[in-house]
Amino acid sequence: MLSRRDYQQAGRLLHWGLRPTAFPGNEPEYAEALRRYLDDGEFREAFVYFALGLGLEVVEAAEAGLVLAPSSGSLFRVKMADYRSSTGADDRLIEGFIHVGISATVFPTAESLEEASTRRRPAIRVDEVEETLRRVCERLAAEAEGEPDPTREDVETGLIAAWRVYDRRVAKDSGRRRVGVATEGLIEKTLETLTDAGMFVQRMQQGKTVYQPTFRYQAQIAEFSANAAYRMVCNLLQPAGEPKDVHA
Repeated sequence: MLSRRDYQQAGRLLHWGLRPTAFPGNEPEYAEALRRYLDDGEFREAFVYFALGLGLEVVEAAEAGLVLAPSSGSLFRVKMADYRSSTGADDRLIEGFIHVGISATVFPTAESLEEASTRRRPAIRVDEVEETLRRVCERLAAEAEGEPDPTREDVETGLIAAWRVYDRRVAKDSGRRRVGVATEGLIEKTLETLTDAGMFVQRMQQGKTVYQPTFRYQAQIAEFSANAAYRMVCNLLQPAGEPKDVHA
Protein backbone atom coordinates (compact mmCIF):
# COMPACT_ATOMS: atom_id res chain seq x y z
CA MET A 1 0.00 0.00 0.00
CA LEU A 2 1.33 3.40 -0.96
CA SER A 3 2.10 5.95 1.73
CA ARG A 4 1.60 9.72 1.78
CA ARG A 5 5.27 10.09 0.85
CA ASP A 6 4.72 7.85 -2.17
CA TYR A 7 1.85 9.98 -3.41
CA GLN A 8 3.93 13.08 -2.86
CA GLN A 9 6.76 11.53 -4.87
CA ALA A 10 4.29 10.73 -7.66
CA GLY A 11 3.25 14.37 -7.67
CA ARG A 12 6.88 15.46 -7.88
CA LEU A 13 7.42 13.11 -10.82
CA LEU A 14 4.47 14.72 -12.55
CA HIS A 15 5.99 18.10 -11.76
CA TRP A 16 9.25 17.15 -13.47
CA GLY A 17 7.52 15.45 -16.38
CA LEU A 18 5.66 18.66 -17.14
CA ARG A 19 8.89 20.64 -17.32
CA PRO A 20 10.08 20.09 -20.90
CA THR A 21 13.65 21.25 -20.33
CA ALA A 22 14.24 19.17 -17.18
CA PHE A 23 16.56 16.16 -17.46
CA PRO A 24 16.98 13.42 -14.82
CA GLY A 25 20.74 13.67 -15.12
CA ASN A 26 20.59 17.24 -13.84
CA GLU A 27 17.86 16.73 -11.20
CA PRO A 28 18.47 14.05 -8.52
CA GLU A 29 14.86 14.21 -7.30
CA TYR A 30 13.60 13.63 -10.85
CA ALA A 31 16.00 10.71 -11.33
CA GLU A 32 14.94 9.08 -8.04
CA ALA A 33 11.21 9.36 -8.76
CA LEU A 34 11.73 8.09 -12.30
CA ARG A 35 13.62 5.02 -11.04
CA ARG A 36 10.72 4.36 -8.69
CA TYR A 37 8.31 4.58 -11.61
CA LEU A 38 10.35 2.14 -13.69
CA ASP A 39 10.94 -0.39 -10.87
CA ASP A 40 7.76 -0.28 -8.76
CA GLY A 41 4.62 -1.52 -10.51
CA GLU A 42 2.22 -0.27 -7.82
CA PHE A 43 3.76 3.19 -7.86
CA ARG A 44 3.71 3.25 -11.68
CA GLU A 45 0.03 2.26 -11.84
CA ALA A 46 -0.95 4.95 -9.33
CA PHE A 47 0.97 7.56 -11.27
CA VAL A 48 -0.51 6.56 -14.63
CA TYR A 49 -4.10 6.80 -13.38
CA PHE A 50 -3.45 10.05 -11.54
CA ALA A 51 -2.02 11.51 -14.76
CA LEU A 52 -4.99 10.22 -16.76
CA GLY A 53 -7.29 12.03 -14.35
CA LEU A 54 -5.53 15.25 -15.30
CA GLY A 55 -5.82 14.50 -19.02
CA LEU A 56 -2.21 13.34 -19.45
CA GLU A 57 -0.90 10.15 -20.99
CA VAL A 58 2.55 8.62 -20.55
CA VAL A 59 4.08 8.42 -24.02
CA GLU A 60 7.44 7.03 -22.92
CA ALA A 61 9.40 6.50 -19.72
CA ALA A 62 13.06 5.57 -19.48
CA GLU A 63 16.13 6.62 -17.55
CA ALA A 64 16.48 9.50 -20.02
CA GLY A 65 13.18 11.01 -18.91
CA LEU A 66 9.39 10.93 -18.74
CA VAL A 67 7.38 12.06 -21.76
CA LEU A 68 3.77 13.10 -21.22
CA ALA A 69 1.16 14.09 -23.78
CA PRO A 70 -2.20 15.79 -23.18
CA SER A 71 -5.33 13.98 -24.25
CA SER A 72 -8.13 15.68 -26.15
CA GLY A 73 -9.73 18.38 -24.03
CA SER A 74 -6.92 18.37 -21.46
CA LEU A 75 -6.14 21.54 -19.54
CA PHE A 76 -2.52 21.04 -20.62
CA ARG A 77 -3.27 20.86 -24.33
CA VAL A 78 -1.62 23.70 -26.26
CA LYS A 79 -3.81 25.41 -28.82
CA MET A 80 -2.21 25.94 -32.21
CA ALA A 81 -3.40 29.55 -32.12
CA ASP A 82 -1.25 30.05 -29.01
CA TYR A 83 1.73 28.29 -30.55
CA ARG A 84 1.76 29.97 -33.94
CA SER A 85 3.12 33.43 -34.39
CA SER A 86 2.04 33.47 -38.04
CA THR A 87 -1.52 33.90 -39.25
CA GLY A 88 -1.31 33.69 -43.04
CA ALA A 89 -2.40 30.53 -44.84
CA ASP A 90 0.96 30.21 -46.62
CA ASP A 91 2.88 30.58 -43.37
CA ARG A 92 0.78 27.85 -41.75
CA LEU A 93 1.43 25.51 -44.66
CA ILE A 94 5.17 26.16 -44.54
CA GLU A 95 5.22 25.75 -40.76
CA GLY A 96 3.72 22.27 -40.99
CA PHE A 97 6.00 21.35 -43.89
CA ILE A 98 9.05 22.40 -41.87
CA HIS A 99 8.02 20.31 -38.87
CA VAL A 100 7.71 17.25 -41.09
CA GLY A 101 11.07 18.09 -42.68
CA ILE A 102 12.77 18.34 -39.29
CA SER A 103 11.40 14.96 -38.19
CA ALA A 104 12.46 13.37 -41.49
CA THR A 105 15.96 14.84 -41.12
CA VAL A 106 16.30 13.37 -37.63
CA PHE A 107 14.64 10.06 -38.56
CA PRO A 108 15.09 9.44 -42.30
CA THR A 109 14.60 5.66 -42.15
CA ALA A 110 12.57 3.02 -40.37
CA GLU A 111 15.76 1.73 -38.74
CA SER A 112 16.53 5.12 -37.21
CA LEU A 113 13.02 5.24 -35.71
CA GLU A 114 13.36 1.76 -34.25
CA GLU A 115 16.54 2.89 -32.50
CA ALA A 116 14.86 6.00 -31.07
CA SER A 117 14.64 4.68 -27.51
CA THR A 118 18.13 3.18 -27.38
CA ARG A 119 20.40 5.33 -29.53
CA ARG A 120 20.95 9.06 -29.45
CA ARG A 121 20.33 10.72 -32.78
CA PRO A 122 23.01 13.05 -34.21
CA ALA A 123 22.57 16.81 -34.09
CA ILE A 124 21.13 18.55 -37.14
CA ARG A 125 21.72 21.94 -38.76
CA VAL A 126 19.33 24.39 -40.38
CA ASP A 127 20.89 23.85 -43.81
CA GLU A 128 20.39 20.07 -43.49
CA VAL A 129 16.65 20.54 -42.94
CA GLU A 130 16.61 22.96 -45.88
CA GLU A 131 18.32 20.35 -48.06
CA THR A 132 15.81 17.70 -46.98
CA LEU A 133 12.85 19.87 -47.88
CA ARG A 134 14.32 21.00 -51.22
CA ARG A 135 14.84 17.34 -52.14
CA VAL A 136 11.20 16.66 -51.29
CA CYS A 137 10.14 19.62 -53.46
CA GLU A 138 12.23 18.30 -56.38
CA ARG A 139 10.71 14.82 -56.11
CA LEU A 140 7.17 16.16 -55.87
CA ALA A 141 7.75 18.52 -58.79
CA ALA A 142 9.00 15.62 -60.91
CA GLU A 143 5.98 13.51 -59.97
CA ALA A 144 3.63 16.41 -60.70
CA GLU A 145 4.94 16.59 -64.28
CA GLY A 146 4.12 12.96 -64.91
CA GLU A 147 0.90 12.89 -62.89
CA PRO A 148 -0.60 16.40 -62.78
CA ASP A 149 -3.61 15.28 -60.74
CA PRO A 150 -2.63 14.56 -57.11
CA THR A 151 -4.01 11.49 -55.39
CA ARG A 152 -6.55 11.80 -52.60
CA GLU A 153 -3.86 10.85 -50.06
CA ASP A 154 -1.59 13.60 -51.37
CA VAL A 155 -4.32 16.18 -50.91
CA GLU A 156 -5.26 14.93 -47.44
CA THR A 157 -1.71 15.20 -46.14
CA GLY A 158 -1.47 18.81 -47.27
CA LEU A 159 1.87 18.18 -48.94
CA ILE A 160 0.76 19.31 -52.39
CA ALA A 161 -0.16 22.81 -51.29
CA ALA A 162 2.74 23.04 -48.83
CA TRP A 163 5.60 22.11 -51.14
CA ARG A 164 4.44 24.51 -53.84
CA VAL A 165 4.41 27.42 -51.36
CA TYR A 166 7.78 26.38 -49.89
CA ASP A 167 9.36 25.96 -53.33
CA ARG A 168 8.52 29.56 -54.23
CA ARG A 169 10.42 30.90 -51.23
CA VAL A 170 14.14 31.72 -51.30
CA ALA A 171 16.46 29.90 -48.91
CA LYS A 172 18.16 33.02 -47.53
CA ASP A 173 16.98 36.58 -46.91
CA SER A 174 18.48 39.38 -48.99
CA GLY A 175 18.16 43.14 -48.94
CA ARG A 176 15.88 43.04 -51.94
CA ARG A 177 13.27 40.84 -50.25
CA ARG A 178 11.13 41.17 -47.17
CA VAL A 179 13.02 39.82 -44.17
CA GLY A 180 11.36 36.78 -42.61
CA VAL A 181 10.15 35.00 -45.74
CA ALA A 182 13.32 32.98 -46.42
CA THR A 183 12.98 29.32 -45.58
CA GLU A 184 16.24 28.91 -43.62
CA GLY A 185 15.15 31.67 -41.25
CA LEU A 186 11.80 29.96 -40.75
CA ILE A 187 13.51 26.63 -40.09
CA GLU A 188 15.79 28.27 -37.52
CA LYS A 189 12.80 29.87 -35.80
CA THR A 190 10.98 26.53 -35.67
CA LEU A 191 14.02 24.76 -34.21
CA GLU A 192 14.39 27.47 -31.57
CA THR A 193 10.72 27.03 -30.62
CA LEU A 194 11.27 23.28 -30.31
CA THR A 195 14.36 23.95 -28.21
CA ASP A 196 12.29 26.08 -25.82
CA ALA A 197 9.87 23.14 -25.57
CA GLY A 198 12.65 20.76 -24.56
CA MET A 199 12.68 18.91 -27.88
CA PHE A 200 16.21 19.97 -28.86
CA VAL A 201 19.34 21.28 -27.18
CA GLN A 202 21.14 24.04 -29.05
CA ARG A 203 24.94 24.07 -29.07
CA MET A 204 27.93 25.00 -31.20
CA GLN A 205 29.80 22.43 -33.29
CA GLN A 206 32.81 23.45 -35.37
CA GLY A 207 31.67 27.05 -35.30
CA LYS A 208 28.11 26.28 -36.44
CA THR A 209 24.85 26.14 -34.50
CA VAL A 210 23.48 22.60 -34.26
CA TYR A 211 20.35 21.20 -32.64
CA GLN A 212 20.60 17.94 -30.70
CA PRO A 213 17.27 16.06 -30.51
CA THR A 214 16.36 15.06 -26.97
CA PHE A 215 14.74 11.89 -25.67
CA ARG A 216 11.47 13.83 -25.46
CA TYR A 217 11.56 14.64 -29.18
CA GLN A 218 12.57 11.12 -30.15
CA ALA A 219 9.71 9.61 -28.15
CA GLN A 220 7.13 11.95 -29.63
CA ILE A 221 8.29 11.42 -33.21
CA ALA A 222 8.11 7.67 -32.69
CA GLU A 223 4.42 8.25 -31.90
CA PHE A 224 4.06 10.64 -34.86
CA SER A 225 5.55 8.16 -37.34
CA ALA A 226 2.11 6.88 -38.38
CA ASN A 227 1.29 10.34 -39.76
CA ALA A 228 0.65 10.15 -43.51
CA ALA A 229 2.65 13.30 -44.36
CA TYR A 230 5.70 12.03 -42.48
CA ARG A 231 5.53 8.63 -44.22
CA MET A 232 5.20 10.26 -47.63
CA VAL A 233 8.18 12.56 -47.08
CA CYS A 234 10.40 9.70 -45.89
CA ASN A 235 9.37 7.59 -48.87
CA LEU A 236 10.18 10.45 -51.23
CA LEU A 237 13.66 10.66 -49.71
CA GLN A 238 14.42 6.98 -50.34
CA PRO A 239 16.91 6.30 -53.16
CA ALA A 240 15.53 4.85 -56.37
CA GLY A 241 14.97 1.12 -56.05
CA GLU A 242 14.53 1.19 -52.28
CA PRO A 243 11.28 -0.26 -50.85
CA LYS A 244 8.57 2.27 -50.11
CA ASP A 245 6.19 2.66 -47.16
CA VAL A 246 8.97 1.83 -44.75
CA HIS A 247 7.09 3.65 -41.97
CA ALA A 248 3.69 2.19 -42.65
